[in-house]
Amino acid sequence: MAAVLLVEDVAIVRTILRKFLESAGHSVVECEGGDDARRAIEKSSFDVVVTDLWMKNGDGLTFITDQSRKGRAARIIAMTGGDPKVSGSHSLDLARKAGAAQVLTKPVTKTSILKAIEQVIEGVEAGKVPA
Repeated sequence: MAAVLLVEDVAIVRTILRKFLESAGHSVVECEGGDDARRAIEKSSFDVVVTDLWMKNGDGLTFITDQSRKGRAARIIAMTGGDPKVSGSHSLDLARKAGAAQVLTKPVTKTSILKAIEQVIEGVEAGKVPA
C-alpha cells in the first residue's frame, strides 16, 4: 500500500482521515500544516500527499505550488471545506491550477479519499497526471 503524508490542522479531522487510510493498509505520517509538511517531505519519501488548503501553520495552496515547482504535484490530493474569504469550489479550482492531481470537498468520506489515492497512484505509475 501507499506511504501517505496527511496534512491537516484540525486534530479530529486528521485522526479520522488517518484511521480511514490505515484501515486500507496505508502507512500515514501526520502534519499540522504546510510548514511541517515541507520539512517532512524533505526527510522522507511519500507516495501520496493529502493536504487541507487553509491552515494556520502554512497553507496547503502554497505547499502545492512549491511541490509543483519541484515536480511532485502529481502525487497531491487537496481537500477543503472552504475559508471564510474563499469558497470551497474556488479553493479547489486554485488547488487544481497550482498542480494538485485530485481535489476533494470536505467532509471527506472514506470511499472518496481511498478512491482519490488509488487514482493518484495509478496515474503516477502510468506516467500521467490523474484527472
